[in-house]
Amino acid sequence: ITTSNETPRPPPPFTTDLASDPRFVIDPWDATRLRDIDMDGRVMLLGAGLTAADVAATILRERPNARIDAISRTGIRPTSRPEVSEPLKQTLLERLGNRPSLFEQSHGPQNTVIGVLRALRRDISKRTEKGMPWQPAFDDLRDSARAVWMGLPLIEKRRFQRHLRRYYDAYRFRYPPQTKAILDLAEQSGRLRFHAGSLTAAEATPSGIHVTWRDRITRENQSAAFSRVVNCIGLAARPDASDNPLLRAALSDGLCRVAPLGIGLDVDEACRAIGADGQANRRLFVVGPLSFATFGYCLGVPFIVDQTARALPDMLKALP
Repeated sequence: ITTSNETPRPPPPFTTDLASDPRFVIDPWDATRLRDIDMDGRVMLLGAGLTAADVAATILRERPNARIDAISRTGIRPTSRPEVSEPLKQTLLERLGNRPSLFEQSHGPQNTVIGVLRALRRDISKRTEKGMPWQPAFDDLRDSARAVWMGLPLIEKRRFQRHLRRYYDAYRFRYPPQTKAILDLAEQSGRLRFHAGSLTAAEATPSGIHVTWRDRITRENQSAAFSRVVNCIGLAARPDASDNPLLRAALSDGLCRVAPLGIGLDVDEACRAIGADGQANRRLFVVGPLSFATFGYCLGVPFIVDQTARALPDMLKALP
């Protein structure tokens, strides 16, 4: 099973009849719906990550009079790639295949999130003190994510999810230079504004969708009417809430189960699905984002290729 990512779901308060309102774009990759946005419309983006950045850049590029407001709970936004990248001594696949991993070579095995964070901060400080970009230090952790993540106990993985994942995502997934240039120019001109806050209400009116949110800093309510609202909050993580009939049937039949972390499916180190009975299913393998809870960030082609290559020997053994 390698179903990639689930279709985004509407967040409250858009789980009501608003979910079917044509002015609410539930799928940010629906290019047809994005093309329907008014040339001078005011648009709200729910989320401020790379998906929101791609949608904003598309709207701003094609609609010079459009205005955009992007809201997220924390206001944390992706970081930027360095203007000049340092050459790698190994290919990415070689970096992923290092034993021990690059991060472990420098810091040894880590079994707490705070230990990983402190080691990463030391690496970044050493570089920035010399006037060097911080990104390569972070990339050593990124390319060691599988080994580092699998070395953490479940309680530490939950701690990461609660406290650090949004920050990790901001440093892990970075603005492409072309996209950032469009966003920076729009922000400077006032066509693009970012808000940190929580949605409190949304109502369909003849003039648009009227959205109210509570500002994270001032704690005051703000509201405005938008001609379109685009859902960019991210991907659905629980397979038991999926509309995919294959996943629903496999879970219902007990062939697999939701991971204890609550994200994706439970799999062992060989990518074999763990059934409802707690035993590994020797003929059912899970690769890609659905295996996040076991392997960490299996996102991006090189990371999934590496994961598949590791699982292939057991897949071949399972063939009749």
